[in-house]
Amino acid sequence: MEVMISIVIISFVFLWISNSHISAVRTVTDSNQRSRAIWLAQEMLERMKMNAGQYDNYKTRIDAGVSCSSTVSCQERECSADEMIQYDLQQVFCQTSQVSGFAMTFSCSGSPCQPGNRVSVDVSWNAIGAVGGVATGKRQFTVLEMVR
Repeated sequence: MEVMISIVIISFVFLWISNSHISAVRTVTDSNQRSRAIWLAQEMLERMKMNAGQYDNYKTRIDAGVSCSSTVSCQERECSADEMIQYDLQQVFCQTSQVSGFAMTFSCSGSPCQPGNRVSVDVSWNAIGAVGGVATGKRQFTVLEMVR
């Protein structure tokens, strides 16, 4: 009888340990997704700062959807402002395979966006569960607010 009780207790302990492990893996995965999404948003903001005065053009291109099929390279040659926008968007959005369901939106306190306006960036991504990598919900985070 004592052996049966011991087996039941040990079974519950193993069940608790495996549940804790699954929860920890889920938390680490979500934290990793959040870190990558925030890094991509900060990367996009830095690229926008370098191509000053083009905020509205970046927003228009992002709202229309970023195409990763045609590529522009601005590493070996000087690009126009429009080519630089395409290059920046490709560098950020086409490299997001490690962030499931990645999306980014921008908003500006003025229209058109001008120096002195506030700019905020929101990123969202799918929260990935630990079991089978299935999306368990959508996470959203306001990453940064900057004064242009």
